[in-house]
Amino acid sequence: MTLVGIVVRNLRHYWRQHLGVVAGAALCSMVLVGALMVGDSVKATLRRLADERIGNADVALLAADGFFREELAADLAERMGEAVVVAPVVVTRGNVSSPDGSANVRNVQVLGVDERFWKLAPQPDATPNLSTGEFFANDRLYKRLNVQDQGRIILRVEEPGLFSRDAPLSGERDNKFVSFNKKLGGSVGTEGFGRFGLQGNQREPLTLFVPLETLQKRLFRNFDEKTAKTTFANFLLLGSPGKDHVSLEKAEAALDESWTLGDAGISVKELREGSEWSIRSRQVFLSDSLRLAGERVSNSTSGVLTYLVNAIAKGDEDANASSLIPYSMVSAVNPKKVGFLPDDFSDDQIALNQWAASDLNLTGGEDDVITLSYFAVGERRKLREESRTFRLRTMLPLPPNLPEDEESDWTPQFPGLSEAESCGEWDTGIPIKHKVRDKDEEYWDTYRGSPKAFVTLAAGQEMWSTRWGSLTGLRVAKTDTSFAKINETLRNELSAAEGGLLFRPLRLDASDAAESPIDFGQLFLGFSFFVIVAAMALTGMLFAFAMEQRNRQAGLLLAVGIPCKKVRRLFLAEGLLLSVAGVVAGAFLATFYGQ
Repeated sequence: MTLVGIVVRNLRHYWRQHLGVVAGAALCSMVLVGALMVGDSVKATLRRLADERIGNADVALLAADGFFREELAADLAERMGEAVVVAPVVVTRGNVSSPDGSANVRNVQVLGVDERFWKLAPQPDATPNLSTGEFFANDRLYKRLNVQDQGRIILRVEEPGLFSRDAPLSGERDNKFVSFNKKLGGSVGTEGFGRFGLQGNQREPLTLFVPLETLQKRLFRNFDEKTAKTTFANFLLLGSPGKDHVSLEKAEAALDESWTLGDAGISVKELREGSEWSIRSRQVFLSDSLRLAGERVSNSTSGVLTYLVNAIAKGDEDANASSLIPYSMVSAVNPKKVGFLPDDFSDDQIALNQWAASDLNLTGGEDDVITLSYFAVGERRKLREESRTFRLRTMLPLPPNLPEDEESDWTPQFPGLSEAESCGEWDTGIPIKHKVRDKDEEYWDTYRGSPKAFVTLAAGQEMWSTRWGSLTGLRVAKTDTSFAKINETLRNELSAAEGGLLFRPLRLDASDAAESPIDFGQLFLGFSFFVIVAAMALTGMLFAFAMEQRNRQAGLLLAVGIPCKKVRRLFLAEGLLLSVAGVVAGAFLATFYGQ
């Protein structure tokens, strides 16, 4: 009889003893293979969730400091070809509730979208039709609301701000909200972009889909009247469904050709006296990159910093003194770049217009001391009141009369202030400590936000510079350049990123989010390590116990002249076949272990 024949007969004869060995090997194999399967399953799930979250989108454009023209989407699509879909989106947060108050969901992701957005969904055929004006919720939000189809919901979203609410003069601290009362058209599943979100996590966000036009009309109604006919967005999605992925480099190249200064909130306007151009930002304070670009326009470029001070007081009197002017604009300028201040105007000197000087009963003597009280941003973004004294150097004539819908050449559009019809309607976000007098209301009605005092730019920046910028405007002499030249220079000197338009590789971010620095296979294998070792030890002991019971067989084989090496190979081959049988059984059982 051959060695193979003996092994086969042994397996058949000692099958009861072998069952334990096979069971031990199967247990060890089941835990080992199951742990690796679970790790691979987790990786696959993360990749699937990432794909569902971004759909067919590859690149996203974010507006870091506000909003840009919706037409930018069409401009980009034209330059990138018909295969690329560019979808404008308005992204904001809001609260959703039922009319009877039975359901109230806070911090909901609100997306203003149109048909271009749905083209980038994982399955465009599974998307809703927003042309009816109804709102749609993703599955998770839909379950939370517990509202039947065609039932009404109330949405409250915060009005967009022009710049950070942490900044001084950023508008009211209590956020303004816009309310919508609309029908809920139904739910949006995962295949219809219901899982869309910017955060790379596995939890499905609470999302409400709103028609883009509906959201735009209500959110941007308080924007500058000159841009009332312009539609805005703060997010763009770029993708090429069914085609090659859109590369970040291609998108950035198209953006460099498409973006305008208006998309970055930068404006160039002719000042009222007609001798200078003014460069301003929708975010009120000019960024460092915009300031540097503006300084390259012309040698005559000069900076302006206008700020709202709490009080202009005579002498070094405290803030409760009766002889003070409450809440006034003060501008900081370079004396050598303006014609109404002497060239030797120093940092400790101040110039008041005739209205302010008369109100404080000043005679114009150089010994007159003026104290400015103002709020500055302190630690932990808290406002602290500070003051600084100046010597009166000169008095200036009255500013020109201004209509209600215009602002001073020196003062930018401060949110909550510039659009106010009276001082009582000011909403600057700073504590009100002083009473506004009737004469202050008259000044506002006649001169709007015209500054009542001027200091040097160095002194102003020392007092009022913030992390958002140290200037509120730039002035360029018209004799040195033209409107077209200023726009061209700013456009060439600034990149889209410096203008606040930042591309983000959405697909790459999703891929990175799905790729964990930890190997999940090794992780779950480590969790099961002691079970695997115990199964191996159990298998070894069962096999050794079976061999001990077969000592007589081993002795008989040796007695009939079979060499010791062949006997050893006989038992090892038998153990190997048992192990293979256990591994096969364990691999099959690993599926159930993984589940």
